[in-house]
Amino acid sequence: MVRMTVERLLKVHQAKPFRPYRLRLTDGTEILIPRPECIAFHPMRPRTLGVSLPDGVIKIINLSLVASIQVVRSGVRRRRTEKAEGLT
Repeated sequence: MVRMTVERLLKVHQAKPFRPYRLRLTDGTEILIPRPECIAFHPMRPRTLGVSLPDGVIKIINLSLVASIQVVRSGVRRRRTEKAEGLT
């Protein structure tokens, strides 16, 4: 397994335009980052993250517990059959 790095996370987080993404933790938990303001990086310990959850709780995460990052696709694709049959 490839170790998550601060550089890899920042590349996704600082992309222009911003695209929401999910952090998958090593225990299988997924955390949605819908806006850039929902995550904070500790200035003295860049491997420590603060994530604002929808219920207002701030979750502190060590980057070593992040297994992967997945960018969330935007928009909804049309079904090919509807478009081909003129049902749209």
